[in-house]
Amino acid sequence: MTNSHLQKQVNNETFLQKIKGGVLRFIALIFDLSLSFALFSFFSKFEWVNHFYIEIHKATLALKIFEQYQFLNHTLPFICLNLSLLLFLRFWTTLIFGVSFSQFILGLRGGVSPWWNRIGGSIRVLLEFLFLPLFIFEFVCLFRFRTLKEFLTYTHIVDRDPKIPIFRIIFLTPLIFLLMFISPLYNNPSLSLNKETEVLNKIK
Repeated sequence: MTNSHLQKQVNNETFLQKIKGGVLRFIALIFDLSLSFALFSFFSKFEWVNHFYIEIHKATLALKIFEQYQFLNHTLPFICLNLSLLLFLRFWTTLIFGVSFSQFILGLRGGVSPWWNRIGGSIRVLLEFLFLPLFIFEFVCLFRFRTLKEFLTYTHIVDRDPKIPIFRIIFLTPLIFLLMFISPLYNNPSLSLNKETEVLNKIK
């Protein structure tokens, strides 16, 4: 397929088709965040998770970061744990699929080579957290340009399917959200009522 034919195909696409890849990336991020919360609930039975939570909580109290907003002393460790699990999920699934798990099931793929999609993609995932304040550069993916992280790691997440995966999104969205909402019922010592006193006593 020639470049002129590809350009003609792009020009004939609707606006929705042109921004589909960027929208799918955003949906995949929401899915990955939901799955990381589910992982947090499942991993909460392990002592190291509660230890990590307690240590971050102690650090925020010692630094007096949120003196006027005490509830943030509990919120920050929770956010840090979930972001760590998000990094864990996206890093290892990118090593396996070349993109994150949610990106893979939504039809997104790496656009370089099978091995560099995985190696470079894993480096890209690490940069996601370092470049979090520069999230504005992510919007260029709506115009099919590489993001800053993709440019630095010589990777590219592409959407090769011209169709919009409506049925896949409709099926996966309630399934992943249901998993997120029911996961605390499995075992979450940091949230369950019978363990709350024990955790707070350790913090004190």
